Amino acid sequence: MSSSSEHSAKRRRAEGLGLLSTPPPPLPAADFLPPPAEQQQPLRAGSEEPGGKPDVFAFFAERASKQRELEMEVQRLQQREAQLTSRVQEVELEAGRLRDAATAASARQQAREAQLELQLQEQQEALRLEVERAAGLSAQLRAATATAEAADQRAAATAAEAEAAAQRAEGASGSGHASMELQLQVTQLSMQLEQLAADKEEAERRAEVALATAQQRCEAEAAAARLLQQQLEEAVGIAERSSSEKHALEAALAAKDRQLVLAETQLEGAKSSGGDAVLVKSLRDQLRKQEALVAEARRLKEQATNVHVMREQLERAEARARQAEELLPDAAELQGRLEAAEQQLQRWRIILDGAADCATPEDVLHLLNRLQQQHVQAAVQVGDKAEEAAQLRSQVEAAQAAQREAESDAAAARGAAEESAAALSRAERKLALLSKERDGLKAILASYDEEYLNQHGSELGPQQKRIVELEAAVAALHAHVAGLEEELGSRSTAAAGAAGSASEAAARAEAAEARCRQLEAEAENLGKQVALLQERLGRGEYNAATTRVLHFKYNPEAELARQARDARVAEVEAENEALKQALQRLEAAAAALQGSGGAAGQGGASPGAAAAGSMRVAQLEGEANVLRRKVAELQKGMDRLQQVFNKQITLFREAVYLLFGYRVEMASDPGAREFKAQFALRPQHAEGGADAQLLFRMLRDGRLVLVPTDMSARLSREVETFIDRFRSVPAFTANLTMELFQKQTQC
Repeated sequence: MSSSSEHSAKRRRAEGLGLLSTPPPPLPAADFLPPPAEQQQPLRAGSEEPGGKPDVFAFFAERASKQRELEMEVQRLQQREAQLTSRVQEVELEAGRLRDAATAASARQQAREAQLELQLQEQQEALRLEVERAAGLSAQLRAATATAEAADQRAAATAAEAEAAAQRAEGASGSGHASMELQLQVTQLSMQLEQLAADKEEAERRAEVALATAQQRCEAEAAAARLLQQQLEEAVGIAERSSSEKHALEAALAAKDRQLVLAETQLEGAKSSGGDAVLVKSLRDQLRKQEALVAEARRLKEQATNVHVMREQLERAEARARQAEELLPDAAELQGRLEAAEQQLQRWRIILDGAADCATPEDVLHLLNRLQQQHVQAAVQVGDKAEEAAQLRSQVEAAQAAQREAESDAAAARGAAEESAAALSRAERKLALLSKERDGLKAILASYDEEYLNQHGSELGPQQKRIVELEAAVAALHAHVAGLEEELGSRSTAAAGAAGSASEAAARAEAAEARCRQLEAEAENLGKQVALLQERLGRGEYNAATTRVLHFKYNPEAELARQARDARVAEVEAENEALKQALQRLEAAAAALQGSGGAAGQGGASPGAAAAGSMRVAQLEGEANVLRRKVAELQKGMDRLQQVFNKQITLFREAVYLLFGYRVEMASDPGAREFKAQFALRPQHAEGGADAQLLFRMLRDGRLVLVPTDMSARLSREVETFIDRFRSVPAFTANLTMELFQKQTQC
């Protein structure tokens, strides 16, 4: 009885442990991991396996993904550090170039200042000489005017005396041959006087022409003044000679009167005595003397004409002298203007400090334009540096946040490693207990085997097969635990290295931030220098109406945002695909468990195994539902991103249409080998519906080519000029926009 009772007890115990039932399919290795400490129950009590075990494989997979993220973050920080270093070097080079330009401008300004001082001194000396020369000419003109008036008076008196003598000679002439000869001589003298008058008029006309020529040649004023002085001296001499000749003529006329009286007396005596020969001889002598007097009168008339011309020249010189005298009272005003010019020159010296290569006013204008352009460029650079500084600050903050996150991850990794070590020790203790229990079960099974062998011979029983399978599973678990220990050690080392890399990246980020602050200070100094140059130039800010600021469509910020968006989309897609694969695997495992559970039920499985299988299936279904929800959430996020992206694309296209006057539509053909994409441009001011469009293709090498259309055929001349000749699509589209706008407005 005792042996049969023991045998029945052993049998019930084996059935409770599931040793006598059909062996289930091998479960995943994660099912053999120990449960948490608060949920562990001794297996000897035959309790059911709890469903809330921690998944160590998922934990290590998560740790591996976090480690990869940390490594990628470290690489990204290193790349950003290299970029910042290159940008710092570029900024240093630009600052050096600006300093060199400022030094060169200072040298040019000093040279220009010296040149302006020399020009001012020359102008002052020329002004002083002109004032002195005007004063001398005024004095000379006054003296020449007085001398010319005296000479004119003497010439008029001489002419009056000559006429009186002629009248007396004409009245004294009697009848007869002598009176006829005297009348003939008087007529000849009158003709000669008329000829002298004509010559005088001709001389006056020539003098007027010479005066006009002299007025046109103002640059020879000094030589004309010296010539005038010589002529004045000659006029004085001529006037003196005229005075002496006048006295001589008066004496000759008196003698002639006496001779006429004598001739009359002789004529009366000749009439009475018949001495015609003596009378003729005396008349011939008188005629010769009259001819000499006529020649002398002609010479005096020419001298009088010269004196008249000289008088006119004296009047003009006197007018110029009066103008010079009128300019003399303005000397004080000129002095004030000179002082103002000196002050203005000093201001120019201050303003053009640092400028050079300014030999002409045009060079100064060019210099001002260059300085204004440099100011605009420096302002743009200051804005870029400020933007870079803001980006650097945000990157430093992100690096610090990443460092803190890495430190927290490292601490969590250390805690997880400690927990894993504790779990490993618990697993070892549990393994020892299981080994002891296995030995006990082996002893029990050995007794059953002996009975079975005694009953069935040397054939192996199902219990021994199950034991062999369990031993193989235990060996696999031991190998897996050893691999996990090695992986845990390597992950701990990698986590420590990642923490060190994060600290090093944080140090580099701090250095970059310090360098950024230094660059900000230098940029601020450059901005102050540019503002000072602008203030010296006497200008304010640049004119926003004539200056356009263009932002690149693919600027670094937009490129980074696009890359981040693409990376996020790729990450979400990868996660979605991984979740789908995990869901498929779980569904397959659940189906397999359900199938094995059904087969076990048909084979007479125990109630405990069936309950455990149903609980596992329920757990897998719950995990599958969670994964489905995650997939749905990810899909919803993808849909939202797609909606936002489509909305932004629509807004961008509308803005391009309103700003540039062309509605752009892009079409891509993955199978095309010659081009990457095709763009259709529809002008805003065009008439013609769908046919009014231009087609461009972007080739693989980045060039744009025009595809022939009806509209491009009408614009053959513009296509040949702007696209074929100058290779400028923007110029072509701008010209087309202006032509269409003019046609639309003129209509």
